[in-house]
Amino acid sequence: MDAPPGYTSLPPTQVPPPPTYTVPTRFTIGQSLTDGPLVSVPEIKAHLALLHAFAELKDSVDAVKRPIVVNVPQDKEKR
Repeated sequence: MDAPPGYTSLPPTQVPPPPTYTVPTRFTIGQSLTDGPLVSVPEIKAHLALLHAFAELKDSVDAVKRPIVVNVPQDKEKR
């Protein structure tokens, strides 16, 4: 098996700039083309807020020292 090629770094003055990237605004789904982005910024924020609420709920349930419901495993991984 051949050894991988050696790594050489370029001096900072010779490093090429990163490529430019344009965020797509239309997407093909099946045979259809969307008219705009799939989700909006407010929808993303709402989704993140919901995930945060679930994480807080999980933490508060994990903090309870006594069983909440009968026959629920005490091991966090099994719950």
